[in-house]
Parts: sequence; C-alpha cells; structure tokens
Amino acid sequence: KDVDEESDESTLNYGTHLHALLEIISFINPNYDFIKDRRERKLVEGVVELVNKFDINGAQIFKEYQFVDEKRNRRGIIDLLLVYKDKAIVIDYKLKDIQDEEYKKQLSIYKEFVEDAFNVKTNCYLLSIIDQNIKELQ
Repeated sequence: KDVDEESDESTLNYGTHLHALLEIISFINPNYDFIKDRRERKLVEGVVELVNKFDINGAQIFKEYQFVDEKRNRRGIIDLLLVYKDKAIVIDYKLKDIQDEEYKKQLSIYKEFVEDAFNVKTNCYLLSIIDQNIKELQ
C-alpha cells in the first residue's frame, strides 16, 4: 500500500519497531526486561501469549523467514513460521487491521511455498498486535 501521509509513515515505523521486538523475544522463555515502554511490553506479552496457544514447544521456530520460490518466481518474508513433524503454521503480524482481503493473497503465497518446502499441511494466521487477536485464513 502507498504511504501518502506522515501519520502513515509514523504508523509504519511503529509497526516495524514492534516487529523488531517480536523478532528478538524468545517465545519459549520470554524475558521482557529490555522493553522499557510499558505499552509496548504489554503488546509483546500479548503476542507471546497468543503464539503460545499453538504449543510451540514441539515446533521449529523461524522468525523473519526469508524465502525465494523459484518454481513460482516469488519471494517473501514470513514473520513467524512454526514447523512441526506433520504440519506448519504461518503467522503474519499486522499492526492492527487483519480484515484486508489482500492479506489472503499474501498468505496464500506463503502457504504454497511452505507446503512445498517442508512437505506438510500448512495453516495461516493473521495476528493483530494492537487488537491482540488472531484470525485463521481459509
């Protein structure tokens, strides 16, 4: 999407900042001490709680997983990829809105790649950092 106002750029920067925090945090043994801002800390704690509903102890955890799908001439970066023996879960972080129909296209690209690369059934989710909810895409 195009950025056409300073406030949009500020929102994008904030989203990038929160993504960076989520890249640093351990989902298995989280330590939030490095997050000084109380609101940001609460948001990250909420995301960790949502992600842990997937029983991540049995998963390989990949953060900011970059891929090139040469078969389809596509590339992307998956915010969080959980790979189990028999399935995979793709989680895409959004700052707030998880209703945009364009996200389905984005996640279908991720799903096709993961299913081919790991040879497992894959489910995709959008996670709203601010609203603290998660939605599975069909």
